[in-house]
Amino acid sequence: MAPRFTLLLTNDPFGEVRSAYEAHRAEHGRECGAYAVSHEKALFLSALAVGAGRVLEIGTALGYSTLWLAHGVGEGGRVDTVEREQRHAKLAKKQFEKYGVSEQVSVCVGDAIEVVPKLEGDYGLIFLDVDWHTNSALWLQLMRLLRPGGSVVLSNLWIVDEDERSGTTERQAARALIRQLQSDPNLAYSAVSAGSPLVLVSKRG
Repeated sequence: MAPRFTLLLTNDPFGEVRSAYEAHRAEHGRECGAYAVSHEKALFLSALAVGAGRVLEIGTALGYSTLWLAHGVGEGGRVDTVEREQRHAKLAKKQFEKYGVSEQVSVCVGDAIEVVPKLEGDYGLIFLDVDWHTNSALWLQLMRLLRPGGSVVLSNLWIVDEDERSGTTERQAARALIRQLQSDPNLAYSAVSAGSPLVLVSKRG
C-alpha cells in the first residue's frame, strides 16, 4: 500500500486561481487540458520546494501549482515553468503578477519535448503535470537537469487515454517508466497519495 501523505488543510490563498480552471474548460471545450492539482497535492509540492533553490515545472496551465511552488521555494528561489498553450501561459502570467511572484517565475512557452533540452540548470525539484509519454521522452533530460539529492514528482497516474503515436495507454507508459526507475541504482522512488497518486523520485547524492 502506498504511504498516505495527509495535511491539515488551511485556507487556500490561491483558491481563486484553482476555481478558475473549471470555468476556463467550460469556455474552451473538452479539448482544453487545463486541470488544477488538488489543494492537498499543492501543499505537498510547496513543502518539497522548500530548500530546492531552483524548481522546474512542466505543465503550467493557469498557474495554480506554479504559485504554490513559488510560495515554497521562497523569495530567494526560482521557478521555471513550461507551458505548451500560449493562451494558458498568458493567463498564468497575469496570476503571477497579481500575486507578486513575476520576478520569481519564468514562463517558457512551447512543447516541453523541444523546450527542456535547451534548458541548463541545477534544479532541486522538478514537477511534471503532463502525460506519461512526455515523462518518458524527457526522462534523460530531466536527469541531466536534476542535481544530486534532488527530486522529481510525476503526476497523472490515473490517466488511461491511449497515445495515438505509440498505441499504448498512459497507464502502460507509466508502468514502463517505473520499471526503468527500478533498474537505476542512482534513483529511489515511492508512490505517494496526496489527493491523488504521485510518484516521488529522488536522485541519490
